[in-house]
Amino acid sequence: MPVMMMGSAAVFVDCDEAWKLLLVTKRGLLYVWDLFNRTCILHESLASLVTAREESSTKDAGTIRVISARFSRSGSPLVVLATRHAFLFDMSMLCWLRIADDCFPASNFASTFNLSSIQSGELGKLQVDVGKFLARKPSWTRVTDDGTQTRAHLETQLASSLALKSPNEYRQCLLSYVRFLARTCILHESLASLVTAREESSTKDAGTIRVISARFSRSGSPLVVLATRHAFLFDMSMLCWLRIADDCFPASNFASTFNLSSIQSGELGKLQVDVGKFLARKPSWTRVTDDGTQTRAHLETQLASSLALKSPNEYRQCLLSYVRFLAREADESRLREVCESFLGPPTGMAESTPTDPKNPAWDPYVLGMKKHKLLREDILPAIASNRKVQRLLNEFMDLLTEYETSEAHTDTMDIAPQT
Repeated sequence: MPVMMMGSAAVFVDCDEAWKLLLVTKRGLLYVWDLFNRTCILHESLASLVTAREESSTKDAGTIRVISARFSRSGSPLVVLATRHAFLFDMSMLCWLRIADDCFPASNFASTFNLSSIQSGELGKLQVDVGKFLARKPSWTRVTDDGTQTRAHLETQLASSLALKSPNEYRQCLLSYVRFLARTCILHESLASLVTAREESSTKDAGTIRVISARFSRSGSPLVVLATRHAFLFDMSMLCWLRIADDCFPASNFASTFNLSSIQSGELGKLQVDVGKFLARKPSWTRVTDDGTQTRAHLETQLASSLALKSPNEYRQCLLSYVRFLAREADESRLREVCESFLGPPTGMAESTPTDPKNPAWDPYVLGMKKHKLLREDILPAIASNRKVQRLLNEFMDLLTEYETSEAHTDTMDIAPQT
């Protein structure tokens, strides 16, 4: 091949096994040729990599501070600056990718030995060079990290190892990234809102958080019990504390030390039993009469608490007690509300607007139990105990029969005829 005239002296030259030639001129121009096919693969400037330099003086003004330019193991051009920042040229995107830098000083993985456990890892060696360069700078100090830098650093490492086409390093980065996410804090919440108002306060325990238990509930949500035996469950969707056991309904017919204890191993029942036992030890505690308001509010709270705890057995028991109470009181409006919530919208409309946030899709199940089955086997029989609501009972029995008949017909139509 005749002499190639570049118009400037060559500073870096590299050639791989496939007869690809990389050349960087003194003017900062990078060329990549395929000598075997006599074609130019790449003609790119390095100016964008060195426009912002930390040090600039008259001596090196206008000089491109590049200490290395070669092919990476994947065959892409790799340039390393004097700051040890490394750049890989992506032949598909036609741009430079920064794969090694010092942008994450607070990362738990920003170390001079970062990724060095991978023998002969190209990305690991580049990062080690960055770390060694920073270690020589007396102004470099370690800073703390809230996890953001570490996560961003690992994501960058993951992308860099993928760009370098380094399978071992990619696997190691992926493993480190998954481990980091697994130990990342899911919840950081204060208990101050639970203990701001205490019945007893003295110099001895002033400022002390009176918590006797903090654990996961059976549904996996944080559960905190105070010294007053009030229990709080943290709702991970609403990001707030829900009070699921308390002594706010002393006149309720269901406020007993044996409340819900008939349900074996019921989590809500045990919490309420503890509340009752604690109140029984207080000499000032007395039984008061109820006009029905406290009992109804108590049962509604129990129903919501068992739903928050995701306790199906207790939810069903609370639902049955609530419906029986409403039937005894002949509270037709609330009974209708309960029946309608378990009956659902007319057939064919349940999936009509599933993505409308103002009108969410109706779920035919609650805690794994079919709502129509609960309506037929629990709710309607409980309503039948009072003849004053007989008309409501007949209405929903007819509606439920129509729904079930329509559903059975729809299921039959969905079955393709055999040929």
